[in-house]
Order: sequence, then C-alpha cells, then structure tokens
Amino acid sequence: MIHNIEQLDNLITPKLSAHEIKLYLALLENGESTVKTLAEQTEIKRPTVYLTLRGLHKKGLVSMVEKEKIQTFAATDPDNLREFFAERIRILNKIMPQLKWLAGNLSKKPTVRYFSGIEGARSAYLETLEEPKNSIIKSVGSIERALNALGQEWGRKYIKNRVKKRIRASSILANTSFARELTRHNKEELREAILINPKLLPENTELNIFGNKVAFASYGEEPLGIIIENQQLAQILRTLYDLAYKKCKI
Repeated sequence: MIHNIEQLDNLITPKLSAHEIKLYLALLENGESTVKTLAEQTEIKRPTVYLTLRGLHKKGLVSMVEKEKIQTFAATDPDNLREFFAERIRILNKIMPQLKWLAGNLSKKPTVRYFSGIEGARSAYLETLEEPKNSIIKSVGSIERALNALGQEWGRKYIKNRVKKRIRASSILANTSFARELTRHNKEELREAILINPKLLPENTELNIFGNKVAFASYGEEPLGIIIENQQLAQILRTLYDLAYKKCKI
C-alpha cells in the first residue's frame, strides 16, 4: 500500500498551469517584480497572481523577498525547473514497485458480469465455445430448463458447434426423460454425464464451470445470471464438482 500520499499527489500533479507558466516567464524576462506589476503585465487578476506565485514558490521556482514591507518575487534559476520535473521521476521510480503491486493485485480480483434475457443467456453460453480444443465444460443443473429457455433449435446448433471445436462436456443432470434422451448421444456429442434424483437439484438453475469462469443461471420467467471470472474460484468449484461427480458415480 502507498503510505506517502503527499508523494503520490506531487506525482500526479507535476504540470504547470497556464498562469504559472505566464508568471514564471514574466519574472524571467523582467526580473524582480511585485504582485501589482505582474498583474498589469500579464493581465491576470491580482488575487490570482498572488496565489499562483505562492504555488510557484512552494515548487521552488520563485523566490520571495520583502522590501520595505512590500513583497517582491523573482524567478529562480531555470535549472530549478528541470529539477522540479526530475524530482517527479525520482518519486515515480521510488513508488513504482508499489504501483505495480496494486495493478497486479487488482488483476487477481474477480470480474463479475450480469446477464438477463434470452440473448444475454445465449451470449453467456457462447462464451464456453471460446475455450481451447479438448477443454471440458463442467455443469450441474437443469439442462432441460436451459435448452427450453434458449430454444431447442439454438441448443442443437450450440452442441454441434461445441463438438466441432472438440470441446468436451461433463454434467451432473436431473434424471428426467429429457436428460435420458440427451445422454443417449453422449459419445458423439463428446459428453459424459451422471443422472441423479431431480429432488437433489434446484429445478430452474444451472452452474457452468469453464476455463477461469463460473456462470450461474436461473431460468424462471426470464433467464438471468452472473459470470464470475477468477482462476482461483473456478478451480475451487471445479474441484468440488469432481468430488461430487465421483461421489454420484459410486
């Protein structure tokens, strides 16, 4: 975690404003000047001139001297301008490991996407076809409700495309007449499946595990669900699926 917030603030605000540049150049050209003189020369309002000069003084680009109770300002050596930006590079180099750590940590956080409606559910299903050859989609739930919601014809095309891409399927399904008919084609459709008591599975839901993604879907009046993209979560659920599959197979 980045603890020095002031360093980070200095890093992300290194540029000089238009007023700062204008006043700095005026001081370089005309030498030591008062706020009043600079306001007249630059046509910048006096309060703004004063505040801007204070900012330049803080950055080490302007010196401030009081003569006879009147504050005057002068530009410091132009080398200080180069040092001003060089300091930002040093700050960046110093906190770069922490910034990289933050970026890497963020990439490990799950990405969550929601979908709803028939087209949303179809899009979620089509993501499984992006997996490489010989990968396995592992699913639990009501394939009958899913295909009824997505459309039987669309479902047949999906299975055909999955087989064409040589992506395998492994499923734990409710033992229904629909599922029994479906599993008759396991070999040619690159599927392995176990049928279990329908009472052991929620009626309208489905879980799909593929790659580094997990998709939960509910097929009620309107399909809806979420896709969570996270390698660790997908691996944990894949392991639990394998244990459940092995248990059901006994």
